[in-house]
Amino acid sequence: MVTNPNDKVKLWTRQHKNVLDELEKYGVYRVKKEYILEKMDTISNYYLNLYEWYGRNAAKIVPRPEGAIYPIWLSTSSEMMLQLQRILLFWR
Repeated sequence: MVTNPNDKVKLWTRQHKNVLDELEKYGVYRVKKEYILEKMDTISNYYLNLYEWYGRNAAKIVPRPEGAIYPIWLSTSSEMMLQLQRILLFWR
């Protein structure tokens, strides 16, 4: 548990490599609506509604960082983070 706001917490996440590029370039990463639209394609409205609901409700518990609209999924341990996916494609 963090008691001092200056303490650091180690977190894990699984993101596209472009997220690291943006972090290194700007020092911060914010999920953008267009990223969700591109990644989730035909089910993007479902995710946008879910993320907006989650963001509103999470902001009641933890202050939302300035400029943040959509959540970034993080884990407090490497065992609990979203794992890499191996996708097998079969083509005939």
